[in-house]
Amino acid sequence: MNPRLLLSAALLALSPVAGWTGGLGDPSAASPTAGGAGVERCGTSSPTAADAVHVAAALGRWRQERNEAPTGGTIQVAVHVITDGVEGRVTDRQIEDQIRVLNQGFSATGFRFELATIDRTDDPIWFRIFPGSIKEKRAKQALAIDPAHRLNLYLCAPAHDQLGWATLPYVSTEEDPMHGVVVHYGTLPGGFISGFDRGRTAVHEVGHYLGLFHAFPFGSKAPGDGVEDARSEASAALGRSTGRNRPDPGEDPIRNYMGYGDDVSVTEFTAGQVARMTEAVAVYRPSLLGAAPRAAGREVAPEDAASPNDQTKAIEFRGAFPNPFHSETAIRFSVPHSQRVTLRVYTLTGQLARTLIDAHLPAGSHSALLSSGDLPSGMYVLVLRVGQAQMTRSVILVR
Repeated sequence: MNPRLLLSAALLALSPVAGWTGGLGDPSAASPTAGGAGVERCGTSSPTAADAVHVAAALGRWRQERNEAPTGGTIQVAVHVITDGVEGRVTDRQIEDQIRVLNQGFSATGFRFELATIDRTDDPIWFRIFPGSIKEKRAKQALAIDPAHRLNLYLCAPAHDQLGWATLPYVSTEEDPMHGVVVHYGTLPGGFISGFDRGRTAVHEVGHYLGLFHAFPFGSKAPGDGVEDARSEASAALGRSTGRNRPDPGEDPIRNYMGYGDDVSVTEFTAGQVARMTEAVAVYRPSLLGAAPRAAGREVAPEDAASPNDQTKAIEFRGAFPNPFHSETAIRFSVPHSQRVTLRVYTLTGQLARTLIDAHLPAGSHSALLSSGDLPSGMYVLVLRVGQAQMTRSVILVR
């Protein structure tokens, strides 16, 4: 793998919309009023202006230094269905329909989604998680499958009338179990939340997961959403908005997936948003694309996944601890048999920063110490190569 494809930079979002009356118990009690009045459209954290500027600079540096034009790729999706007894039970067919809607929404972007796994957990506490809560942290730590190589999609009935949220790619290293997307199960295709029942809440949240801001992060003021051809709004266009198109100085993006329109209204990403998602994945989620379907937690290099006798499937790459780190961090891994091993550290622009191991190692557990030395603060990519297998992890240095 070309180390220049292992890189860095960022993204963000937030605000409310339209919903339901009553509790989040059975669908009849949770049915929204016409237009979905009362729901919180998206709980994804909004960026600060400083975050937005930093992300734009990081993506700009990557554009200047890359050697090849980026493309999309296939994203494996691990679906976690969380229920409270009979509440929240969705069928495999509904989940397959949601994946189909994701592929329709992202059809012009180069990204494609494949259903990798479905698991089901009955837990009334986790069923009503909300952004930033201890409940969310515990649920994701228990359920997440290989976050660096999988989009983890959680279906539940979030508290506080949330329809969904995502973890933005720049907030932590790619293997952090907090990465992923949460959506209300009532927003799946054929769901019961009026106006948001065609599966496009997941499209909106996956847009955040891949690096997009809302269309209105700072109103119509700079730095906006960071995409030149995606016009910023002064405020969120809620539900099925009309009368917001302004021929002078321009039209509000009421059809854009990253606005707050209902599922009938939102239909598009702009070319600039497609480019931004592609760049953000290359910088912040370098391990996400091209992962082969495999059992939960098992590390198999994509190029070797087809070989049933390949012993590299027993390789464990635990990454760095602590992470983030200040002065030094230990990188741990294990190999199933004696073979040639290299462990290198790259900057997000693909420059070699350290070679920690280049030797023939015996079978068993190993570790290497990464000292900060003269390295500047920032995110780095750890590349472990064992024989023909190659795996990556990210690590953050904080001065």
